[in-house]
Amino acid sequence: MKKGKIGASLLLFILLLSTVIPVYADEKVKKLYFEQQNGTMVWNADKGSNGNWFMSFTNMVPGESYQDSLVIENGSSKTYELYFQIVPLEQAELKDELLEKIQMTIMQDGKQIYKGNATGEPGTKDLQNIVPLGTYTPAKESTLVVELTLDGDIGLEYCDLLTQIDWKFMVKEKVDSKDTPVTEIKPPKTGDTTNTGLWIFVVIGSMTVMGVVNVFRHRKETAEKQLEK
Repeated sequence: MKKGKIGASLLLFILLLSTVIPVYADEKVKKLYFEQQNGTMVWNADKGSNGNWFMSFTNMVPGESYQDSLVIENGSSKTYELYFQIVPLEQAELKDELLEKIQMTIMQDGKQIYKGNATGEPGTKDLQNIVPLGTYTPAKESTLVVELTLDGDIGLEYCDLLTQIDWKFMVKEKVDSKDTPVTEIKPPKTGDTTNTGLWIFVVIGSMTVMGVVNVFRHRKETAEKQLEK
């Protein structure tokens, strides 16, 4: 009888374990180290992530989750209020629909600040508006952890699609009894006019989120072979 109970408990444990959604985390450290250079707020490539793309998952599998993190540090000698905003890009309608099929959770230092789809709306906040991330004194750091989950029932029409959305980071200097403008953090000018430089501008200046759904290639080929039979 005891063996039967042990066997049933073990089977239940295995079933519960099999229902846990795996989370794939990108181990590369991304860093937004911002400071003032020549009167302009810039992202410092020397002390930042050297161009590592933030949230660039290239083999998303339906029903599974992917996690990435971004360390933010105030590298200046001044105190700033930090903000960010999700800005949709002009792209094909099907790519916009794909963003709606990716569920996104954002944590800041262990506290959930958003849960909704990857478009930034709807959710606990509308991220297409400017969202405050708090006050950053000199050398202060915080970490954003983003988890994306692709809908398990997604259709074959999204096979091999690349979808993008921009994350813009902005700062406002905090000075007592003085109103200061909100300034976007941009990459420093390097004089590089190559295509790589253009990609760095997009990724670092706006921290582009990218999701490539190419796992369906195998499913699509299998479906086509079955139809031929």
